[in-house]
Amino acid sequence: MKNGGRDLTKKRVELYDRLPGIYRERDFEQHPRYQLKHFLGIFEDILGHIQENIESMYDEYFIETCRDWAVFYLGDLLGTSHLRGDPWTIRADVADSIALRRRKGTLGAIEKLTYDLTGWGVHCVEIRNRMLCTQNINFFFEQQASGLQTWCKDRTRGGPLVNGTVNLKDPFFLSLAGSSFGPFAHFADFKPPNLVNFRYNLPNLIILLWRLQDFQIQSIRPPHVDGTPRSQQTSQIWSITKQDGREQIAIAQQVVGFYIHPLGRELQLFNNRRTDFDQVFSRLTDLDETPCPVEPGRLAEGSNAGDPVEYVSINTYSDTRPITITDKGLQLHLPASDFYDDSWPHDRGPKGWKLRGESLEKWERTLVQPLVDHEIVIDPTLGRILVGLDSLEKANALRDGLRITHTYGAVGPVGGHPSTATFQKSDYWSKAVLLKVPSIQYGSLEDAIRAALSFPRVCIVEIKDSLIHDLDIEDIPLSGSLWIRAAQGHRPIIRLHKPLRLAPRPYDNGFDTDNDYSDFINTLNIRLEGLFITRSPTLAASQPLIERLVANRIEILNTTIDPLAYSAPGESNGRITTSMRLEYGYGFVDESKEDQLFKQIPEIEILNSITGILRIDTDYNLEISNSIIDAGAGVRDQPGTYAIIGTDSTSTKWGPKTKARNVTIFGEVKVEEISGRGIIFVHPIAVQKTLRGCLKYCYIVRTNTMQIPQIQDCLYDDEANPGLLFVSEEYGNPHYAQLAHDIDYRIKGRGPEDNEMGAFGFLCESDKWRNIQVRFREFMPVGIRPVFVTVT
Repeated sequence: MKNGGRDLTKKRVELYDRLPGIYRERDFEQHPRYQLKHFLGIFEDILGHIQENIESMYDEYFIETCRDWAVFYLGDLLGTSHLRGDPWTIRADVADSIALRRRKGTLGAIEKLTYDLTGWGVHCVEIRNRMLCTQNINFFFEQQASGLQTWCKDRTRGGPLVNGTVNLKDPFFLSLAGSSFGPFAHFADFKPPNLVNFRYNLPNLIILLWRLQDFQIQSIRPPHVDGTPRSQQTSQIWSITKQDGREQIAIAQQVVGFYIHPLGRELQLFNNRRTDFDQVFSRLTDLDETPCPVEPGRLAEGSNAGDPVEYVSINTYSDTRPITITDKGLQLHLPASDFYDDSWPHDRGPKGWKLRGESLEKWERTLVQPLVDHEIVIDPTLGRILVGLDSLEKANALRDGLRITHTYGAVGPVGGHPSTATFQKSDYWSKAVLLKVPSIQYGSLEDAIRAALSFPRVCIVEIKDSLIHDLDIEDIPLSGSLWIRAAQGHRPIIRLHKPLRLAPRPYDNGFDTDNDYSDFINTLNIRLEGLFITRSPTLAASQPLIERLVANRIEILNTTIDPLAYSAPGESNGRITTSMRLEYGYGFVDESKEDQLFKQIPEIEILNSITGILRIDTDYNLEISNSIIDAGAGVRDQPGTYAIIGTDSTSTKWGPKTKARNVTIFGEVKVEEISGRGIIFVHPIAVQKTLRGCLKYCYIVRTNTMQIPQIQDCLYDDEANPGLLFVSEEYGNPHYAQLAHDIDYRIKGRGPEDNEMGAFGFLCESDKWRNIQVRFREFMPVGIRPVFVTVT
């Protein structure tokens, strides 16, 4: 492998190995041996650092390998103006400068430039080609009869339908009207353009943007719902008419329903981003290549507007043939032992599946047509699947063996999502024992954790799948620091049957002196990374998910501590529950050895995560960054629900000392002291020690009895015009906690580093909008006015 012309596989020959063999032999004969080797080892370290420095200097010549500070110098050599924001976008802008200048003014270059500056899904639409006008009767333009078929085959590249009448018999095709890839032409619209609607007018160029990110969950076991559709009971044979005659199709004898979400919750199905902007300049983004919600009409096989092959794949797996992951948004993996001769699409075998998209809000009761054998009905809005089969054996095999890979959307990597980033292992974790789940030694997460408790060393438990792992341990007596993490590309679910109680093993378990135990108990670290932690139906909603913490530090990274209480798949009481309840005293018995020797103030760090209510007393320190704390109180809800507070149920105790940066808090806050930047307090905040701490660039709700520390460049709710508004405040919605477009510009552009306030400020969206305006002055064709439309 070569990096910037340098061969990285070629290892440098050490100084000792360059000596003649006679000297190495004499060195071996010395007593003690290898004296010369150890002596030259001192110089070897120095030479190694010198060579690394020289190689790093060589790397600065190439945009792919240079460090972030060198990107601006390379940009100066190309004559590009300086931008600010996400380092990836700055590097991509410099890397493609020459290629974009060669293609200046073309739609492909505009799409590529927009992607480089934002990383969002993008598609350009020339409004001139979609404008209607009153035709001259002497020069009447007649639309070809095959125009609909041409558009469906070649999609947007076939051009819009500018004449004739619309086919009202195809509701799926009509649903595309006014959408991002609509096939119809329009008359001029003289109202001013905005960020959420189309305005067909000259000389506009509409640039569609999909800001939501797509995340793929691989190979999960979906929960199933059994039952026979009511429409199935009316008839055993359903007749349909085709052009070549009448054909009898048998009604499915067995019907099995599945939730796409592994916990049986509602889920908006998304399509994967499939546009390769690094390779493609010659064509525009296609209809099925953007990270957008899947429309039911696109899953209809019998409709001209449907193309389910672009969204769904069906394959089989076995012990000898592992599951194959494709780039489709929804992938069904069937056990080959029972479905070896079944295929989809139809041209891959003699017996194929039939697909259609339809609402399954009430499952089978909402079906328009009966379910036939080997037919799959998909509801991409609610995340449900209904499968019709001809035998009970196949139905049972599908219940036990079906695996699903699906894609969903979110504003950004806040909470538990699959990640492809490599783990940054510090010196503290460098010598940790790695336990993998599942493996030959540890078949379950509970087995691996119990084994980790027996190691008197630092342990890492890595979960290598995205399945549900039940954990039923009353207490976790730690023998050393513990790191529970998801493997790369996975997002496992840990379902707790009892609250987590994390504490060191007792004093009388292997310790001889007070100093030994004091050193051990005050240096314990705990890390939870890339997980989705939820409660089982047996765990009462009144109980927290984390109830005890006796350690030096706990780090919750890229994790969701489920704020909602669910009793069963498809059912929710809608109640926001407590994620943490950490009481004063740490759970020790008074006057015990553990109580006397534990002198540490536990540090709680929450980074890029989502939690419910935090009830934490003052003898803890809390640090939150790029996260959402949800107590279920929206912007229009009355105050009274606390998001961060002490453990007293009467709300008289103060919460912990808190530091926060870019956090969105749905609910009131009552803490001992607080300092931070870029926080959105949706509801009032009260601080006990107002002379300590400082709040900068925050959104604060003003009250008559305000009790806050000193502030700097903050925005009060009564000063914002218009006020605070989110696209969605509902946990589980793809737009959850995303700031709306029509809010005060200071909320979206006057946070830390001139970006938005709240949990997603680290995405640098304000910088991205500014960078677009700067670059488009250079690359936009003369006389063209771009109009941006944010689809998501």
